[in-house]
Formats: sequence, C-alpha cells, structure tokens
Amino acid sequence: MIAPARLAAYEALRAVNAGRSDLPAALAQVRSRLPDDRDRALAGEIATGTLRWQGAFDAIIEAFAKRPVAKLDPEVVDILRLTTFQLLYLDRIPASAAVNDAVALTGKAGKRSASGLVNAILRRISRERDALPLPPFHKMPLFPTPKQDRPSSRGMKRCQPPFLRKCQPPFHGRRCSTSKKRCRIHDGSSRDGSIAMGSKRPNVGQCSTMLRPR
Repeated sequence: MIAPARLAAYEALRAVNAGRSDLPAALAQVRSRLPDDRDRALAGEIATGTLRWQGAFDAIIEAFAKRPVAKLDPEVVDILRLTTFQLLYLDRIPASAAVNDAVALTGKAGKRSASGLVNAILRRISRERDALPLPPFHKMPLFPTPKQDRPSSRGMKRCQPPFLRKCQPPFHGRRCSTSKKRCRIHDGSSRDGSIAMGSKRPNVGQCSTMLRPR
C-alpha cells in the first residue's frame, strides 16, 4: 500500500505541473483527505521541497535515464522527482520504502512499463548520493546544513522550476524584474525554506501566495 502522504504529494505535484492548480490550492485539496496531521505535514514537505529543487533533480534524472525529462512521461518524472527529494533530504524515511512506493505509484499512474526504469534510477540515486552528476552551475552543497551559507543566487535560480527562473533575483526583499506580481514558495518546515520576490520581506503567515505563473 502506498503511503498516503506520498500519494497526496504526487497528486499535488501533478496538479501544479500540469497547470491545473497552484500549490496552496493543490495542497489544501489533497490534505483534506488525510486524517493524520503527520501525513498532512509530510505531504506538504515533499511537494514544496520537490518544487524547490526541481532543477537539480532533473539534471540527475536526465544523467541516469540518458534522455531529457521532456522525453519521459510527466507522471514518471514527478514520481522520480518527489522520491529523489525523499532519498536525499528526508533521512527519517527508509530508502527502500520510498523506492518501493515509487514503483507502486508508477503502476497506479498507469505507467507500469516504466516501473523498471523508475526502480533503477532511484536505487542508483540512493547508492551514489555522495557523487551525483550535478551540472557545473550547481554552486552549493546539495544537502545544506543549518551552519552552511545560503546558496548563491545563480545556483538557486537554476534549481527552481522554469517559471520561477524568470524572476531575478530569487531572494527576499527584491522586486521581480519580469512581473509586478510576487512569486513565493514556503513549506513552513524550516527557517530558510522559502524563496520570495517582492517589495517587502514576507513572514510565514504571508507565504501562501499562488505559485502558478500568471
């Protein structure tokens, strides 16, 4: 049985990446079906963390799949992304459980033929996590600790989803150069877990603005 939090995170990511919803609305919808507070929190952590590091994850997936992510089914790509986030950032989740759920989720998504590819890529990511094929522009540690500096503007920009890359620079207190709107992402799980552009630095309560580009 697929863990409810992982399934909810996948459904939220599909809604966002398919352009059907923004992240806050997608999370609100999937969380409403989760009775356990811990599952609701984990679903949000997985979904927002996956979006934050999507660019880096795509580089790893492309290197191991030996093809662009655009050549893979979008459902498979989202499963690979969210499981990569769990393998690299959520130490409390056993790698075997995350990979097994990813394979089961691939079948549930109607992409059973890709199950072998998903299993192979994720197990390799887990096995080679200390020597992953990151591109040269990735300036910061993939797994930053609280004592490490905030990543460089250029490195963080390249790790964002494409629609956020248009906003420069990706830090608090600056105005987006391409739009008067503010683009924000926040998972509520850590002190430095947000990316924001705007005329004012937002607090945690304000970080619920829609992610989908307008």
